[in-house]
Amino acid sequence: MSFFFRHIQHLVRYFAILGILVFVAYWMQAAGGVSLALIGPIIYLAHILKSAISVHVSALPDSAQVNDFGFLLPLCVVYYTLIGFQIKQLWNESGIARTLTLVTLMGFLVFIHFFAWKNLTGYFLPNA
Repeated sequence: MSFFFRHIQHLVRYFAILGILVFVAYWMQAAGGVSLALIGPIIYLAHILKSAISVHVSALPDSAQVNDFGFLLPLCVVYYTLIGFQIKQLWNESGIARTLTLVTLMGFLVFIHFFAWKNLTGYFLPNA
């Protein structure tokens, strides 16, 4: 059991790879609802970032390639890398604070991913 509670090496790298895999699953339209649930908040972040940049840069092309590879992919990698970093930092804490904070973080992530998925499902998935 002590193996499970040791420090996790390279967790941030694994989450960066997870971010790339989530983007690829979304881009290839694999597992529609699951990939949309995993990338939902990042779609909102990419839209906000693109809107903020397009105010200052008028020559920004509005194409699927720019949206996907210029905004969505980098934000997906950064988002999941930061989540991995935060989980690693919290995992290295000790005591009840670690457990409470990790449970709270996981609950928050489930909450934002669920509601992003719920709101975006009508836009991205065809009606059955």
